[in-house]
Amino acid sequence: MVFACEKEGEPDQIKKQQLQQQYQNGAERARKVDVCHNGHIINVSTNAAKAHKAHGDAIDLDGDGYFDQENSCSNLIDCNDKDRDVQGTFDWSGSGVDTNGNVYNLLVQMACDFSVGTVDYEYCIGSLTLVSQVGNTFTYSETVTTGCVDNCIVTLVVNSNGSLNFTEDCGTSGILTAHLPSN
Repeated sequence: MVFACEKEGEPDQIKKQQLQQQYQNGAERARKVDVCHNGHIINVSTNAAKAHKAHGDAIDLDGDGYFDQENSCSNLIDCNDKDRDVQGTFDWSGSGVDTNGNVYNLLVQMACDFSVGTVDYEYCIGSLTLVSQVGNTFTYSETVTTGCVDNCIVTLVVNSNGSLNFTEDCGTSGILTAHLPSN
């Protein structure tokens, strides 16, 4: 009489792992992503995305409509192309105080590369265009909608904890400052 012993469940566990790996490999091959190719959005497999990236096309890995680099298909670059909940801007909000003691609720939205952005002052919106950058300090010229002081200089300092120091200098019209926590 001959008996063979094996640990119970081992072959089943190995088979299950092999099937899971085959499924993951197949699912990865079947996954598609958007590519900005020659000014048009096309949908390609992840396998083809590498070749498109190699010749300069922008890729949208997380399917949120924002791409990983400058392109002609979307206005802003995705700040985190692996998380569809993080799109094309870094956002901060909070209150600021001007030299006259007036309090303003602010919403600052900046492109991922900090080249452009907007400031919502409740009653008007300022558009920011990068003038200079030194380390984590960015200086912008600001143009605004009707109702705001125009031709101001905005300085943003991004702190190591993600918060933002905001200063708007409008010369003789005053200075507005705010410390805005990261959102």
